[in-house]
Amino acid sequence: MAVIKRLPLNIELMDINKMIKERGILEVTSTLIHTSSSTEFHPDGLFSERIFGEIASPERHLRHGYINLRCRVFHPIVFQNLQSIKRFYVEIISGKSYAIWNKQEKDFERADEFDEGADTGFVFFLTHFPEIEFKKNASLKRNDKIDVIEKYKDRILIDKLIVIPAGIRDIKEDAGRQEKDSINSLYASVLNNARAMPDGADMDPIFNQVHYAIQRKVMEVYEYLLEMTTGKTGYFEGKYGARDVALGTRNVITATSLEATDPTSPQYHKVDETKVPLYQAAKGVQPLIVHYIRTVFYSPIITDSADNVPLIDPETLQLTYVTVDDKDKDAMITSEGILKTIDKFRDPEFRFRSVSARAGGKPYYLYLVYDDKDKIYVFRNILEFKQIFEELKKPFDPHKVRPLSYAEMLYVATYVSTKDKFGTITRYPVTDNNSIYPTRTHLMSTSPARVVKWITHADTETGLQLPEYPVLSAKFVDALLLHPSKLKGLAADFDGDTVSWIPLLSNEVTKECEKYVHDKSNFIEPSGLPVTVCDDLCAITMYALTSNPKK
Repeated sequence: MAVIKRLPLNIELMDINKMIKERGILEVTSTLIHTSSSTEFHPDGLFSERIFGEIASPERHLRHGYINLRCRVFHPIVFQNLQSIKRFYVEIISGKSYAIWNKQEKDFERADEFDEGADTGFVFFLTHFPEIEFKKNASLKRNDKIDVIEKYKDRILIDKLIVIPAGIRDIKEDAGRQEKDSINSLYASVLNNARAMPDGADMDPIFNQVHYAIQRKVMEVYEYLLEMTTGKTGYFEGKYGARDVALGTRNVITATSLEATDPTSPQYHKVDETKVPLYQAAKGVQPLIVHYIRTVFYSPIITDSADNVPLIDPETLQLTYVTVDDKDKDAMITSEGILKTIDKFRDPEFRFRSVSARAGGKPYYLYLVYDDKDKIYVFRNILEFKQIFEELKKPFDPHKVRPLSYAEMLYVATYVSTKDKFGTITRYPVTDNNSIYPTRTHLMSTSPARVVKWITHADTETGLQLPEYPVLSAKFVDALLLHPSKLKGLAADFDGDTVSWIPLLSNEVTKECEKYVHDKSNFIEPSGLPVTVCDDLCAITMYALTSNPKK
């Protein structure tokens, strides 16, 4: 068998001058964003297309620039190490404390301002810095920091600062205003401070404070980038070390309702199902929701090119042509607007509001429903709907007419988008095969909910059966409901445990899951024991308390 030799991951201090030379990095010399009387980026500025590449090009996310500091400062990591090794060093550099150089100890000693040989400032510290003999002790962290300083003596001091690619921090337009990343202000501040340092004044004590100001600004840039890339919200752990999955959701689990004891009931919680709350399901399949709401509910009424559209007057319930306010129009024809509507569903008070659009500041309904208990008729022209009912000799009750709510619209869109779709349930940490499994999606709304037929044509009784249609006076289910037989495999209970639900949207994966849930390996382990069991006392008790004793 061949042995593959792998080299360790070595991280070292950057040799900035070498990087600039090898990559042909260009210098940033101006703090101006645009050239005078023009919208073009300044050729020498922080957003220069000459330095960083043309806008929207791949190079703009790869090409660096640099700032000439016009003096030598400590590499940020070395400066941090100096501060950690002995705080007194930074006090000397900043000019806050005086010191005397001890030739025997080869280190600085604290002194009074008027002591013989006492001095302070950046230049004084730099003069003796190469002679310092750092004392190691039992602290491994301290010794490591000293090792870094001694190992990289050739690059401890830097006179240039690398500027990250402009594509990562480009200016963005928001409502006519320009917004730019905070790091651009830090780079501009470094440039302004560097300009205050005359050429050849690197070791002139007169410019100690300017020298230290440049050091501080370099540290601010470093700390900003460090905060961006480290920690749970940083780039590396947040992007590459996270368990994030596109459209994945996570929620608290709670006990399911087992009142529907008849397996033929559409509200029955089957063993291969997970009851997913409406808001969570909508967020999980939001690309499908956006498409369905736009094409089925909004586009037949409101389009980008239409000025006057027929909407329903809330006072008369009659159709009338109005000019919809631009803000409401955007909320219905753009993906961003529909996504914001889905996000608003987080607010319980928003859920039962009427689907409406404002015209001249007044809200107008988009749809009406005739709520006939187990039948929901959806329409827009009440006169036409009433006439059809009379022709069919159906009794028409005006008290059953009301506007369509956002809860109903989102439920219908999400039900159609998740019907026959699977998802995966995962509880971390994953300990065995039962910690993750595919499941059908049983969409929930309110508790209680009702089984209705969704009818879009008044002259027919055929329509879409909806098993968990929201009851407008009831509370919404907002937790995930697992089948009791799955609790043991997940080692889950109801004390705040959470699981991930990741919807599976492609037709191919639906076919695979359909095949798997009918396969014997989904029920019987290789040992011959059942995969899913309901032997947990809590689960059995819950079943007994929620089942219907009459059945």
